[in-house]
Amino acid sequence: MKRKYKLPAVGKILNDEPLTGDPNDPITVLNLQELPNYPTSFNEELQREVKEPCSMLHLNYNVDEEWCEVEVDASQKFHDWLIDLLPQLRQIKKDKGWKLDKTELEKTRLARRSWR
Repeated sequence: MKRKYKLPAVGKILNDEPLTGDPNDPITVLNLQELPNYPTSFNEELQREVKEPCSMLHLNYNVDEEWCEVEVDASQKFHDWLIDLLPQLRQIKKDKGWKLDKTELEKTRLARRSWR
């Protein structure tokens, strides 16, 4: 099942024309597996609990508002968990010290304005 979400972006932006991140701190969304109560299910073949699988396609970044629109393909259980967590994501990002570093981007934008 596929659904679209706007998730907080993290990483270090070097430029926005084209969107370029620092290879040592790439632009992405929060690592969902590091969020509270990540859903699991029992895998019969492995005979143990495993993390619910999901795939994510990054569709559009809004660096000024610090989010990325993503399409998540996962189980209903996973989507229910994520929907319940959405209102808390910005606070979790702040609490964990995750950020979208726009320091270099601001320098690039300032230099770009002075060239015009």
